[in-house]
Amino acid sequence: RRSLLRHWVRELGGGMPGSRHLQRIEQECLHSRQDAKPLVKWQDMEVRRFRDGLFLRKARPPHDISQVIPWQDGRPLQLPDGSGELVLEEAQHGLSKRLWGKARVEIRYRQGGERCIPAGNIHHRALKKLFQEWSIPPWLRDSMPLIYLDNQLAAIPGYVVCESFQAKPGEPALRVRWNRSQS
Repeated sequence: RRSLLRHWVRELGGGMPGSRHLQRIEQECLHSRQDAKPLVKWQDMEVRRFRDGLFLRKARPPHDISQVIPWQDGRPLQLPDGSGELVLEEAQHGLSKRLWGKARVEIRYRQGGERCIPAGNIHHRALKKLFQEWSIPPWLRDSMPLIYLDNQLAAIPGYVVCESFQAKPGEPALRVRWNRSQS
Protein backbone atom coordinates (compact mmCIF):
# COMPACT_ATOMS: atom_id res chain seq x y z
CA ARG A 1 0.00 0.00 0.00
CA ARG A 2 2.81 2.43 0.81
CA SER A 3 4.45 1.77 -2.55
CA LEU A 4 1.18 2.63 -4.23
CA LEU A 5 0.92 5.85 -2.17
CA ARG A 6 4.50 6.80 -3.13
CA HIS A 7 3.71 6.17 -6.80
CA TRP A 8 0.51 8.26 -6.55
CA VAL A 9 2.37 11.21 -4.96
CA ARG A 10 5.17 10.98 -7.54
CA GLU A 11 2.69 10.88 -10.46
CA LEU A 12 0.98 14.01 -9.14
CA GLY A 13 4.29 15.83 -8.77
CA GLY A 14 4.32 16.11 -5.01
CA GLY A 15 7.35 16.10 -2.73
CA MET A 16 7.94 12.56 -1.52
CA PRO A 17 6.62 11.84 2.00
CA GLY A 18 8.78 9.97 4.48
CA SER A 19 7.78 6.64 5.99
CA ARG A 20 6.24 8.36 9.04
CA HIS A 21 3.97 10.45 6.80
CA LEU A 22 3.05 7.44 4.68
CA GLN A 23 2.05 5.59 7.84
CA ARG A 24 -0.09 8.56 8.92
CA ILE A 25 -1.75 8.72 5.47
CA GLU A 26 -2.61 5.04 5.80
CA GLN A 27 -3.92 5.28 9.36
CA GLU A 28 -5.57 8.69 9.30
CA CYS A 29 -6.79 8.96 5.71
CA LEU A 30 -7.51 5.39 4.72
CA HIS A 31 -8.67 3.89 8.02
CA SER A 32 -10.42 6.76 9.82
CA ARG A 33 -14.15 7.14 10.38
CA GLN A 34 -16.22 8.07 7.33
CA ASP A 35 -17.13 11.47 8.83
CA ALA A 36 -13.53 12.30 9.84
CA LYS A 37 -11.63 15.11 8.12
CA PRO A 38 -8.08 13.74 8.07
CA LEU A 39 -5.14 15.91 7.08
CA VAL A 40 -1.50 14.86 6.74
CA LYS A 41 1.10 17.54 5.89
CA TRP A 42 4.77 17.32 4.98
CA GLN A 43 7.10 19.82 3.31
CA ASP A 44 4.70 21.98 1.28
CA MET A 45 2.22 19.18 0.53
CA GLU A 46 -0.93 17.85 2.17
CA VAL A 47 -3.22 14.84 1.75
CA ARG A 48 -6.88 14.95 2.70
CA ARG A 49 -9.80 12.60 2.28
CA PHE A 50 -13.28 13.59 1.15
CA ARG A 51 -15.94 10.98 0.70
CA ASP A 52 -14.14 8.09 -1.03
CA GLY A 53 -11.29 10.10 -2.53
CA LEU A 54 -7.80 11.10 -1.47
CA PHE A 55 -6.65 14.59 -2.45
CA LEU A 56 -3.05 15.73 -2.73
CA ARG A 57 -2.26 19.42 -3.08
CA LYS A 58 0.23 22.08 -2.14
CA ALA A 59 -0.45 23.24 1.40
CA ARG A 60 -1.77 26.78 1.68
CA PRO A 61 -2.03 29.12 4.64
CA PRO A 62 -5.55 29.58 6.02
CA HIS A 63 -7.65 31.87 3.87
CA ASP A 64 -8.68 35.27 5.30
CA ILE A 65 -12.46 34.89 5.19
CA SER A 66 -13.05 38.41 6.50
CA GLN A 67 -11.78 40.03 3.28
CA VAL A 68 -14.16 42.15 1.24
CA ILE A 69 -12.82 42.90 -2.24
CA PRO A 70 -14.48 45.64 -4.29
CA TRP A 71 -14.90 44.90 -8.00
CA GLN A 72 -15.56 48.25 -9.56
CA ASP A 73 -14.93 48.11 -13.27
CA GLY A 74 -15.73 44.55 -14.33
CA ARG A 75 -12.19 43.96 -15.61
CA PRO A 76 -10.56 40.63 -14.68
CA LEU A 77 -9.96 40.53 -10.93
CA GLN A 78 -6.99 38.74 -9.36
CA LEU A 79 -8.04 37.09 -6.12
CA PRO A 80 -5.77 37.18 -3.08
CA ASP A 81 -3.65 34.26 -1.88
CA GLY A 82 -3.18 32.99 -5.44
CA SER A 83 -6.70 31.55 -5.54
CA GLY A 84 -7.29 32.56 -9.14
CA GLU A 85 -9.01 35.21 -11.20
CA LEU A 86 -12.61 36.28 -11.81
CA VAL A 87 -13.60 37.21 -15.35
CA LEU A 88 -16.88 38.87 -16.32
CA GLU A 89 -18.40 37.75 -19.64
CA GLU A 90 -21.53 38.46 -21.66
CA ALA A 91 -23.88 35.44 -21.56
CA GLN A 92 -27.29 34.19 -22.66
CA HIS A 93 -28.33 33.47 -19.07
CA GLY A 94 -26.91 34.52 -15.75
CA LEU A 95 -26.66 37.65 -13.64
CA SER A 96 -28.74 40.62 -14.68
CA LYS A 97 -26.46 43.10 -16.43
CA ARG A 98 -28.82 45.89 -15.38
CA LEU A 99 -28.56 45.00 -11.68
CA TRP A 100 -24.79 44.53 -11.93
CA GLY A 101 -24.36 47.95 -13.55
CA LYS A 102 -26.04 49.88 -10.77
CA ALA A 103 -24.84 47.89 -7.75
CA ARG A 104 -21.81 48.01 -5.49
CA VAL A 105 -20.10 44.73 -6.43
CA GLU A 106 -17.96 42.95 -3.83
CA ILE A 107 -16.25 39.61 -3.52
CA ARG A 108 -16.55 38.01 -0.12
CA TYR A 109 -15.86 34.62 1.37
CA ARG A 110 -18.03 32.26 3.34
CA GLN A 111 -18.59 33.25 6.94
CA GLY A 112 -21.28 30.65 7.66
CA GLY A 113 -25.05 30.98 7.54
CA GLU A 114 -25.29 32.31 3.96
CA ARG A 115 -28.45 31.44 2.09
CA CYS A 116 -29.57 31.76 -1.51
CA ILE A 117 -32.62 30.94 -3.59
CA PRO A 118 -30.98 29.28 -6.61
CA ALA A 119 -32.39 30.62 -9.90
CA GLY A 120 -35.46 28.62 -10.86
CA ASN A 121 -36.24 27.62 -7.26
CA ILE A 122 -38.66 29.07 -4.74
CA HIS A 123 -36.98 28.09 -1.46
CA HIS A 124 -33.88 29.41 0.26
CA ARG A 125 -31.01 26.95 0.50
CA ALA A 126 -28.14 27.10 2.95
CA LEU A 127 -24.81 27.54 1.17
CA LYS A 128 -23.43 24.70 3.30
CA LYS A 129 -26.06 22.33 1.86
CA LEU A 130 -25.43 23.50 -1.70
CA PHE A 131 -21.67 22.93 -1.29
CA GLN A 132 -22.41 19.41 -0.02
CA GLU A 133 -24.68 18.71 -3.03
CA TRP A 134 -22.00 20.01 -5.39
CA SER A 135 -19.41 17.72 -3.70
CA ILE A 136 -17.09 20.61 -2.86
CA PRO A 137 -14.54 19.38 -0.32
CA PRO A 138 -14.83 21.18 3.04
CA TRP A 139 -11.30 22.65 2.90
CA LEU A 140 -12.13 24.47 -0.36
CA ARG A 141 -15.44 26.00 0.71
CA ASP A 142 -14.02 28.96 2.63
CA SER A 143 -11.84 30.01 -0.31
CA MET A 144 -14.64 30.10 -2.89
CA PRO A 145 -15.39 33.66 -4.00
CA LEU A 146 -18.97 34.79 -3.47
CA ILE A 147 -20.38 37.67 -5.53
CA TYR A 148 -22.35 40.25 -3.57
CA LEU A 149 -24.41 43.05 -5.12
CA ASP A 150 -25.30 45.79 -2.64
CA ASN A 151 -24.57 43.51 0.35
CA GLN A 152 -26.71 40.64 -0.93
CA LEU A 153 -25.37 37.29 -2.08
CA ALA A 154 -25.96 37.26 -5.85
CA ALA A 155 -23.89 34.37 -7.25
CA ILE A 156 -21.31 31.69 -6.69
CA PRO A 157 -19.12 31.67 -9.83
CA GLY A 158 -19.38 28.46 -11.79
CA TYR A 159 -22.27 27.15 -9.71
CA VAL A 160 -25.36 29.31 -9.22
CA VAL A 161 -27.01 32.70 -9.58
CA CYS A 162 -29.45 33.61 -6.81
CA GLU A 163 -33.02 34.03 -8.07
CA SER A 164 -33.46 37.77 -7.44
CA PHE A 165 -30.30 38.53 -9.47
CA GLN A 166 -31.05 36.24 -12.42
CA ALA A 167 -31.52 38.04 -15.75
CA LYS A 168 -35.09 37.90 -17.00
CA PRO A 169 -35.78 36.30 -20.40
CA GLY A 170 -34.49 38.63 -23.13
CA GLU A 171 -32.55 40.78 -20.66
CA PRO A 172 -28.77 41.15 -21.13
CA ALA A 173 -26.92 38.77 -18.85
CA LEU A 174 -23.44 38.30 -17.43
CA ARG A 175 -21.51 35.28 -16.29
CA VAL A 176 -18.65 35.35 -13.80
CA ARG A 177 -16.02 32.76 -14.65
CA TRP A 178 -13.62 31.71 -11.91
CA ASN A 179 -10.23 30.68 -13.29
CA ARG A 180 -8.92 28.79 -10.28
CA SER A 181 -5.25 28.50 -9.54
CA GLN A 182 -3.73 25.11 -10.35
CA SER A 183 -2.29 24.35 -6.92
